[in-house]
Amino acid sequence: MCAVLEMNTHGNGDDSLKTQVRPQIEEILVRRFFQGDAEAYSIFMEILEAAKSWPEAEELIENEARLRNVHPTTMPAIKLKHLVQQRLGARTR
Repeated sequence: MCAVLEMNTHGNGDDSLKTQVRPQIEEILVRRFFQGDAEAYSIFMEILEAAKSWPEAEELIENEARLRNVHPTTMPAIKLKHLVQQRLGARTR
């Protein structure tokens, strides 16, 4: 696994998606995917947390990317997809 995409394993017991994202990755996502809007990032991560499957989460990410004029194959979008796919992996099998 690429070191940049690793989940944060030094959490406080909270296993929500947002708390598992390493701070460096969170900074990249807020800056480059959410154009600096940390509140929008937090809200969107809560929405993703409720996704029941990878296809549902992928659609949410792609819709958000379109709304923000971020191409779904740019590095921030790919990082977000990878993190969520890791998270939902157990739920999609």
